[in-house]
Amino acid sequence: MRNIIALIFVLCCSSELFAQADIILHHGKIFTADKQKPWAEAVAIHHKVIVAVGSSDDIMKWKTDSTRIIDLKGKTLIPGFNDAHCHIGPQNASYNVSMGKDMLTHTPWPLVKDSVVSIVSRLPKGRWITIEVNAELFEDLSVRRKRLDSIAPNHQVVLQANTGHGVIMNSRALQLLRINENTRFLAGDLEKDKDGKLTGLCWEYAGFGVGQQINKTLSYEQIVDELKGKYAGLASLGLTSVQNMAGSLMAADHMKVYMKQAYPVRVRLIPFLLTNEADILYEDWMPLFDMIGGNNSIRGMKIILDGTPVERLAAVRKPYADMPDYYGHINFSTAQLKKFLQTGIDYRQQIMVHAVGDSAIQFLFNTMLSMQPAAFWAKRRVRLEHGDMLAPDQYKTAKDLGIILVVNPLHFGLPPVMNTRYGGDRMKYLQATKSILDYGIPVAIGSDGPPDPYLNILLSLINPDNPAEALNIEQTVMAYTMGSAYAEFMENRKGSISPGKYADMVVISDDIFTLPPNEMMKAHTIMTIMDGQIIFDAKQLN
Repeated sequence: MRNIIALIFVLCCSSELFAQADIILHHGKIFTADKQKPWAEAVAIHHKVIVAVGSSDDIMKWKTDSTRIIDLKGKTLIPGFNDAHCHIGPQNASYNVSMGKDMLTHTPWPLVKDSVVSIVSRLPKGRWITIEVNAELFEDLSVRRKRLDSIAPNHQVVLQANTGHGVIMNSRALQLLRINENTRFLAGDLEKDKDGKLTGLCWEYAGFGVGQQINKTLSYEQIVDELKGKYAGLASLGLTSVQNMAGSLMAADHMKVYMKQAYPVRVRLIPFLLTNEADILYEDWMPLFDMIGGNNSIRGMKIILDGTPVERLAAVRKPYADMPDYYGHINFSTAQLKKFLQTGIDYRQQIMVHAVGDSAIQFLFNTMLSMQPAAFWAKRRVRLEHGDMLAPDQYKTAKDLGIILVVNPLHFGLPPVMNTRYGGDRMKYLQATKSILDYGIPVAIGSDGPPDPYLNILLSLINPDNPAEALNIEQTVMAYTMGSAYAEFMENRKGSISPGKYADMVVISDDIFTLPPNEMMKAHTIMTIMDGQIIFDAKQLN
């Protein structure tokens, strides 16, 4: 139906009677991301939609007295970036400190201690304090609840692993969150000492809901104001669409702040389902499935099947190189995964599974095939979030199942960790994006961290973990635009600069298609257009 409407619209606009444009951008180098016509010089926009793409002379025929003409002056124009996997939410309602400049910077305990002591001396009793640290610190068995209690007995302290997959809390935090020795979380672990007492370390689903609980103290106005600022920042980077893994607020709060508010980008909220002691929690999100509020929507459902290799939580078929008897861990049983998959089918929601290790990926594929044949799944576009260890012997099954791989270039930049954890032959197929794409498996790009598209493009072009598997610039931009649109069933409405699609596009300061990778970070967005409206303008044109 959408294709028919778009075709009728374009046919009408093509006649002399309707040949008009609200905005024309011309004299540019336009990469359309449309395989049928990948390059152009100009584009015409009318009523939020692209109506014509072609040469500058042809497109100027759409000019009227009221048309705004933007001379691109040779600048590069591409479809708006679509971040297929991001985590955008309000900052925790706590005093927040980040201790690591990046994923590889070790966080020493003395630095954490001195910082907490200093913060505690300035904050009133009863305040939350969140410290983001390198997950390596969690391997220090002395850094646990009692040590945090000794420096902050009257504040709630949370050490958050920068991977997002673990926390260490002091006693006040555990108490306020009603977590004790009898608490259980499906797919989550609460570490205990030799006496059966909580150490404060919580892995996976035992810690995923902590931020939501802290954020319950934020007002509606605080949340909206902060989100507006964050999304305006994303627009200034050239993002026009984001697929946001909704984990920072309760389901009902997500509904309030998205269904009644407009933001300067298209936001797809993807419900991140938490657990209680026995089951995955579906009920809070079910009434919200497929809700639409302006350019915001709530669609899909996600679980985390295994963790990350940083903590050795990714489930792998061969043991970790630096822990030869350990294979990681799969969070859910076959029955639990089947129930999740069937719920997605029953409620017509796109299924997204965070699976990093090749064992977790194989477990997912086997479970899917035990329920339905590959042809059944192919139409449903099940998404493999991350999929860093998708192996060559799994490619055919992935393609047959219609799997979409959502890759995160940030993960490509961890060679010391990956070499330590995997090493040897496995590094040849780690994050093998080029081979996967060449095999015919659809690939989308999500940040899963810093949302700067130019950083993610750089990492995609060099792939430090596996340079032989780096994508070229055209493949990268396609994955960041059309690939991400396909990953949300929206390839007929956005993702390319084509007649009939949303007028979502970004003007870039430099020609990223000829820029050497080591100079990619000098590129920046100078104009962002969404729905035919300029939502960011660096005032470098006209």
